[in-house]
Amino acid sequence: MLHGVGRGENPDGAFYAFGIVGVSILIRAMLSMVAGTLGDAASATIPGRLDQLCIGMLAAVLYARRRGLLSSHVLVPLAVAMVFAWIVSPTIEALVLAAGSLIYLQQS
Repeated sequence: MLHGVGRGENPDGAFYAFGIVGVSILIRAMLSMVAGTLGDAASATIPGRLDQLCIGMLAAVLYARRRGLLSSHVLVPLAVAMVFAWIVSPTIEALVLAAGSLIYLQQS
């Protein structure tokens, strides 16, 4: 086994993972501006899902290093918040898009 590989010894690893997540978001934002939609680029391609891979890797590092932090009294409210966010995300998206439309109309 290579030194440091698989044991979480690279202190810069999380930095790079966060960087990949940021670049992925930036690429999706640019695709959305250029093409008007993300379509298959965000869901059916490896680059479109690369941020999810990195977030999963960061979650694994968090689990390996801070098991006590992830007790049930932390995870249950987090899970409830995630379900709530998933349910209301279309509404939040609609509010953001409506605000953007109103700003655009106000400028013209």
